[in-house]
Amino acid sequence: AVSQQQQQQQTPQQILPQPFQQQQQQFQQQQQQQQQQQQQQQQGQQHLFSQLQQQLLQLQQQLDLQEHHTLWLLALQATSPIGPLYGQ
Repeated sequence: AVSQQQQQQQTPQQILPQPFQQQQQQFQQQQQQQQQQQQQQQQGQQHLFSQLQQQLLQLQQQLDLQEHHTLWLLALQATSPIGPLYGQ
């Protein structure tokens, strides 16, 4: 290892290209991996997002029904001769 280092120090022109190429390759590989990960994340997020949208729609429908039901009960209470049927 020591002799190699001495050789490299003697020939600085040869030092630069190889490690630089290796670094570039590593960097490109890392970038590709990151891009793939990002794409996977985006796909996952889109899937989650559509699921959430569906859940929100369902919740809204349920709320609408509940609201309708509550209004109907209130109307019933208001018009019933006995007074409030349901405990407050």
